[in-house]
Amino acid sequence: DMHIDSSTPQRPRRVLSPHLQIYRLPLTALLSISHRISGALLALGFVLGNLLLAAAATKAPIFENVTEWFTQPLGRFLVAGWLLLFNYHLVHGIRHLLWDLSLGFSRSKQTLWGITEITSALILTTLMVFAPCWLKSGSPL
Repeated sequence: DMHIDSSTPQRPRRVLSPHLQIYRLPLTALLSISHRISGALLALGFVLGNLLLAAAATKAPIFENVTEWFTQPLGRFLVAGWLLLFNYHLVHGIRHLLWDLSLGFSRSKQTLWGITEITSALILTTLMVFAPCWLKSGSPL
């Protein structure tokens, strides 16, 4: 039986670190994590792209198979996703350049910058995917 001294304040028992189901990451943190993930996926895409170029240069039969696969809906979807990753990574990189110039650090503007980033990446991707349709009556991608 412990004696509790009334002069010692009692601390409530609680979790020492916030749990992900309780704590909501701010938009800037989510965008930062997404930027790192998009960079890793872009690197993988560039490796695969270079392998495809090597196959084209050597006239390997796999080149024709892969290019045929990219005309299928799943292949087109993956190319559009890769373009979205590229555009997001580009726009977030521009945001970092602006931060290097000490622009956009105020708390009130950070969420606006984040929404602008996402919107810009989506607009750029839409333009890149559908530009062939709009320029001539071709199909996207």
